[in-house]
Amino acid sequence: MHLFKPILLFLFVVSLPIYSAADYTPNDFDKICIYFTDMSKLANIKRMTHKQRYKYIYARIAKGLDPKANATVAWKAIFQAKAKQRYDHFSASAQTSLRQPWSCNAMEIWADKTGKFK
Repeated sequence: MHLFKPILLFLFVVSLPIYSAADYTPNDFDKICIYFTDMSKLANIKRMTHKQRYKYIYARIAKGLDPKANATVAWKAIFQAKAKQRYDHFSASAQTSLRQPWSCNAMEIWADKTGKFK
């Protein structure tokens, strides 16, 4: 009987990460990261042009995010910046908006290879 309470407490503590992960709803910045991650898994990603990758990401954002959301506004703004600076600007915007560290491996790899160039 004395072991029942510690075992029950242990099971409760162990199950907390499972419930919190299941309840996770990605914020808008994370959604854009998901879009880049999905794009990076495409079989033809390396054959796509910068403009095709831009259209892929833009279509996902237009469909899945509010046009006035901070992430949408930041995404549109950073794609006016120099290609090599895009990820850093977006990450800084995410961290400012979310007030916590933010990163996205797929976007870090593909942001400078996605977009319109003059």
